[in-house]
Amino acid sequence: MTELRKLSIDDGMDKALVTVHLDNAASKAVALANGGVITGQTAERFLIWVDTASKA
Repeated sequence: MTELRKLSIDDGMDKALVTVHLDNAASKAVALANGGVITGQTAERFLIWVDTASKA
C-alpha cells in the first residue's frame, strides 16, 4: 500500500481503486486496514477505494 500511495501522489490522484479477488482475505484486510472502503463487488472481485492522500 505504501508504494500505491507514492505512485498515486506522484500522479496527482487522491484515491485509487484496488480490486481484490473474493477469496483473497489477506489483501482485502490490508486494503481495509489502510482506509479502504468496499464500494462494489463483481462475480470475482471486491472493488475497494483507498484514500491515498490520508497517510504518507
